[in-house]
Amino acid sequence: MYDRLFRKFALASTLAVGLAAGGSALGSASYNGAEFGLSLQSQVGTAYTFLYTADFSSWDAAAQPNQDFVAVVNFKPDTGLVPTALELISTTAPGTWSVESVNANNNGCAGGAGSFLCSEVNPLARAPTTTGQSYEWLFQLTYSALLSDSAFADAPIRAWFVDSNGRGAGLMSLTTDIDDGENPAQVPEPASLALFGIGLIGLGLARRRLNR
Repeated sequence: MYDRLFRKFALASTLAVGLAAGGSALGSASYNGAEFGLSLQSQVGTAYTFLYTADFSSWDAAAQPNQDFVAVVNFKPDTGLVPTALELISTTAPGTWSVESVNANNNGCAGGAGSFLCSEVNPLARAPTTTGQSYEWLFQLTYSALLSDSAFADAPIRAWFVDSNGRGAGLMSLTTDIDDGENPAQVPEPASLALFGIGLIGLGLARRRLNR
């Protein structure tokens, strides 16, 4: 009896940590042949890591003249709570990208609505769309409290385009539902790792006893 209960506890603890360590919410939107995506990569406490992607491999340059470069990416992952800290962890897009909590408009990162995240490149004409490139931006946003599940539904995303001289040539504004029913990937804490180890040991002992 005790062996059976121990095996159940070990299996449950192993599965619990496995579920906590995996899964991410994804969403995508299309504009002029390009695909834009926003995914919630992980959560540690009130710090959330988001991946913004832009794939221009099917970009229609003729349909949107002068939108030869993407100069701003913008999204709003919450429903009004302003981040206490913002960080652009990495990007594959060329140029030097700054990040701030504002809403993009037809002048770039020059709007209001401080619950948005806006990242702008300098110089503006640096991330070409017409060469079919794909870019990624990895952001970390920290809040004063945990976000509710509703914060990850119908997230507005934007991209601002410029011509070869850095002049504004269009603003893409779409809504992508990044709530696909999964929770953000949690990073196991030391206590969870210990529980995971106990679970593995328990499974091993139970298997040894069964094989005797």
